[in-house]
Amino acid sequence: MKRFASSFPAVLVTGARQTGKTTLLKKITEEKSVSSTTFYDISEEEFAKTAPTAFLEFHQSPYMFDEIQYVPELFRYLKVQIDKDRHNGMYFLTGSQKFKLMEKATESLSGRIGIVQLYSLSAREIRGDAFSDSFLPAKDYILARNKAFSNYEFSVQKIWNRIFTGSYPEVVKKTVTAKNFFITNRLKNVQIAQPVIVCGANKVSSVKKGEITAFVIPVEFI
Repeated sequence: MKRFASSFPAVLVTGARQTGKTTLLKKITEEKSVSSTTFYDISEEEFAKTAPTAFLEFHQSPYMFDEIQYVPELFRYLKVQIDKDRHNGMYFLTGSQKFKLMEKATESLSGRIGIVQLYSLSAREIRGDAFSDSFLPAKDYILARNKAFSNYEFSVQKIWNRIFTGSYPEVVKKTVTAKNFFITNRLKNVQIAQPVIVCGANKVSSVKKGEITAFVIPVEFI
């Protein structure tokens, strides 16, 4: 992340919701005393949409914009600001809708932006392993990895629990149960990208593109 910030005028951290994009990026921007705003704030979203030039003049670089998927049209204006006085570390961005963001970012900021895909925590991060070398299909790597894990007790139950609960930071920290996390964050308020047929317990109904629906799971299946 720091390497990208020192190599590109803009850095975009994208990925699924609740993977820690904002937390991670703020650790870097706070070290550099970079101010930030979020487009969860409706007033900031409206300001950026209705007067993008004035918005960027008011939020001068270096600046961090959180949840930029709410204002994808801002990328064009970021390009203008970057080209006026191009230097690295001007803008730090986060966003959740990967494909739309990638399209806008690569169209408008080609050659000006470093894109980081953030996933949920790895097994190594969860365990706090000291061995953190990147995977290589080589004998030395395999031997070093096997030595590092020689005292680790693997079990089917542990593997199943990890698969079942997932590795989102809030679940791993146990600030919320896996059941509540997935019900509140992953299954509600889903925007339909294409027309689909939704099969319910007692009926089958169509959902049009762009509609918002909520999936309700019977208690006995949780």
